[in-house]
Amino acid sequence: MKRKMSPAREVLILAFYLLGYAILPAQQPINLLLKTGSPTEIFYLCVSPDGKTLAAYSRSHPGGPVTLNLWDIAQGTRIRLFEDAEDVGRMAFSPDGQFLVAAMGNEKTDIGIWETQSGERIGWASGHTAAIVRVSFLPFGNRFVTASEDKTLATWDIAGCKLVSRTKFGGPISAFALSSDGARALLGVGDNSFVLWDMGLNRQIRKISEISMWGFSSCAISSDGSLLLIASLTKKIPGTLKLWDAKTGKLIKDFGVIKNHLRQVAFSADDKYIFGADYGKLRCWDLATFEEIPLKPIADSDSIFLTDQKKYVISVLPGAVQMLDMATRSQVDIPWKFPVRSTFALVSSNKKVLFAGNSDGSISTWDLTTGRRSQIFRYTGWNYLNAANIDGRPLVIAYASRRLILIDLLTGGMVKEFADCGSAIRYADFLHDGKSIVTSSEDRQLRLWDIASGKEIRKFSAEGINNRSPSECVVSPDDRYVYNNYGSQIVMWDLSTGKKVRDYSWDEGFNIHSLAVSMDGRYLAAGTSGWEKKILLLDATTLTKIKQYVGLGDSVQGISFSPDGTLLIAGLGNGITDIIEVSSGKLAGIFFGQSGVSSVAFMGSNNLALAAYEDAVVQIYDGDRMSTLSLFSQLANNAEEWIALGLDRYWNGSVHGGLLAYIVEGNEVIFLEQYDQGFRDEARIAQRFKELFP
Repeated sequence: MKRKMSPAREVLILAFYLLGYAILPAQQPINLLLKTGSPTEIFYLCVSPDGKTLAAYSRSHPGGPVTLNLWDIAQGTRIRLFEDAEDVGRMAFSPDGQFLVAAMGNEKTDIGIWETQSGERIGWASGHTAAIVRVSFLPFGNRFVTASEDKTLATWDIAGCKLVSRTKFGGPISAFALSSDGARALLGVGDNSFVLWDMGLNRQIRKISEISMWGFSSCAISSDGSLLLIASLTKKIPGTLKLWDAKTGKLIKDFGVIKNHLRQVAFSADDKYIFGADYGKLRCWDLATFEEIPLKPIADSDSIFLTDQKKYVISVLPGAVQMLDMATRSQVDIPWKFPVRSTFALVSSNKKVLFAGNSDGSISTWDLTTGRRSQIFRYTGWNYLNAANIDGRPLVIAYASRRLILIDLLTGGMVKEFADCGSAIRYADFLHDGKSIVTSSEDRQLRLWDIASGKEIRKFSAEGINNRSPSECVVSPDDRYVYNNYGSQIVMWDLSTGKKVRDYSWDEGFNIHSLAVSMDGRYLAAGTSGWEKKILLLDATTLTKIKQYVGLGDSVQGISFSPDGTLLIAGLGNGITDIIEVSSGKLAGIFFGQSGVSSVAFMGSNNLALAAYEDAVVQIYDGDRMSTLSLFSQLANNAEEWIALGLDRYWNGSVHGGLLAYIVEGNEVIFLEQYDQGFRDEARIAQRFKELFP
């Protein structure tokens, strides 16, 4: 169970086993991350006009709160926290760097203004009726503009956050770019046109209608205002990138089919290069030759941000943050590193071995009867998507750089490499017959793959579905259907034909983060992300709503049914894992971690549950005894790590010391407690496993 800690503090807990007298030397930092509080997960960011500071809406440690902070880029240190900044979206600095403006609210329809020197919020307004897609400052005075999906472009004054003007267009604005002098703007309007707009006269200069957009689009204006760059996702091909003459409206260059739709595009400050980025890859073209230039240092990251002042590209990589100078196309050294977090946990079919994967590409193998780690192998730079026992063989699906592979968890060897994925893959699931896998990717496509040949069998067209990116995908037990979701819309697909069977739209409009199907195929459960804190239970055949479970403590990060379908396990963002009775909705069990939950599962029975956490800890929970049976930490280098027996009793095989817990806030140690010396009782664990799995 969760240990009692100092109340009312958002803290990061570090545990060290000591020899009784040895404390880490004062001159040796525990970790650069802990010393500086560097972000672990960045949602939105922007760079100040002078390029020295960065505002980021991010987590400061695994499972921690999401906050808006100002950072020193050169040092990688936090300067200050912005107050009253919740649900922050697109943001921009004022030209003098004194103010920060950002979209706010659950739907990103509100506007907040902060002073960068104090971090105090000095203004707020309810600005739009639909999401704000871009915030940009005019280069003169203290005015800024917001472009929104409510079809309007609004101009505001910082003083009092007052509305100056509002212009309505013929369709939702999906993309917006402002020229360097603030005189003109380029807007993606509706489904098939871009508009070049005179900001001073508030009138249309010209319309570019030779684009059939579908979903997200992006655009940019060159520094001298002569060129327009437009990327769009179309119904017939994955994506397009085209360069236009701003004066004549004529097409200069069609870069052809872009396999992975570019969600962001930008010119370099000197207009010599253009850049395009999706969630997983950065691309660059030379404007003199129109030839693509390889960018190895920053490719294949989790997420990429092209900064407004056309100077930097910031890449969020597995385990680090990188910065690229657009002019030189070289990497800028910044001292930011991410902590390791757990990405999956799987127990072998015989319940004797635990496999745990981490964000640094490492996979640990543990003997569950002794608590000893037997081996570690690494696939650095790979993201682990899903793991399962297929015909008794533990396998994990991994993805990196448009490559999709299967890894044997017993040997650490690569079993199969699949054909070119075509787009960044975010979710995957095995079919129960062990012959195929299905993937969900950023180009909004589901794909069915043959494991034996490694080739794609079919695609599932997302035509007619909302323009949100797909989330998790799960396969029905009989392998007839696959379910996935686009925002709050759940879609049921026929695996044999690739056609949509039916869909369900959650009328509350919540964003769904996780899905699970019961083993008998009767129920489909959907957990929400953000502040909704709900689980929806549907009939898996008809997609009709049965009930919903409310009152959860945080967003649902992972969800799974028990083997008999009577229980649901839900891992939450605050580190709590709930076990819920499906029929009554009552809480049947609860256990705790010190960071957000990344995945949950039952271990072949209703009695044992498994949870992997963002702080690289895996916990096995004994439902009958309502206590932790085993706990494993992935971070230390010792062959034998933590093993927990009951409440607050820990053992370390290499030191045999007591447990000292440091609670660190910034650089300050604010709490220290000596726990009782733990012990290892291998016989007790072995006996418990024999009881559950005779």
